[in-house]
Amino acid sequence: MFSLEDLEKIISENNAPNFHHYPVQVPDYANPFIAHPELEEAFVETLQHVITTNFIPHELGLHPEEWDNDGYLTGAWTGQELYVELPLEIWMPWAVLWGWALDILTHLIEQYQLFK
Repeated sequence: MFSLEDLEKIISENNAPNFHHYPVQVPDYANPFIAHPELEEAFVETLQHVITTNFIPHELGLHPEEWDNDGYLTGAWTGQELYVELPLEIWMPWAVLWGWALDILTHLIEQYQLFK
């Protein structure tokens, strides 16, 4: 029988390859609306409206015909690969929301030249 300390050590050793102890550089965050609160309001209102339409943007990899033969590309580009498969009904709504937000933000940035 294992002691609690032995069990903790075994679990720790078995899971050690799955944990990275090096800090990850976090990208700088810039709110494009900081000087344009009216555009932030327009962004939120537009996103809320688009959500009700069920339209899925094209050219963002959200349609099955935009995927390669292996399905939707997932995973990170690090030295170690870890595949975690989620059912379509879990990740797809979040991906579509991201696509809507990205599409709206891109249009606002281009139209109002927010970063120029």
